[in-house]
Amino acid sequence: MANGATHDQITLTLAKSAAIAALLPLPWDIPWPVAAGIYAGLWLSPDLDLAKCNARKRWRDFAWLGWIWWPYAKLIPHRSWASHAPIISTAGRLAYVGGLAFIVALAVGQGESMLDWVGHYQAAALAFATGLAIADTGHWAADRWG
Repeated sequence: MANGATHDQITLTLAKSAAIAALLPLPWDIPWPVAAGIYAGLWLSPDLDLAKCNARKRWRDFAWLGWIWWPYAKLIPHRSWASHAPIISTAGRLAYVGGLAFIVALAVGQGESMLDWVGHYQAAALAFATGLAIADTGHWAADRWG
């Protein structure tokens, strides 16, 4: 079972690889959001249910955001299929963060604008989610075989 530093190194290596691939002359802009999604794995780790997780520490660097993952940690048991299964856990964390962002957008009167933005950038959003799923799969593999 890998520790937090190993998980971060795997995520950074995957993100660097994707960024290098994005430099290739490809006919679309999808590699950049994939690389960004992988890099986001440093903040949206499957270990967010652990108080001592490196990703939760990163959130606490923004003191007023430290509370965001407390409900998630109470609802999702560590290393369960809901926190660590590739794709399923990625979708769950994105839904959690997206739901919180949508509530804030509604509170400030921008809910419809947020939905329009997501719809307009649908391909990039899907590529970002794919990148995050790649980071989660690296995390899962390190836990399983590391």
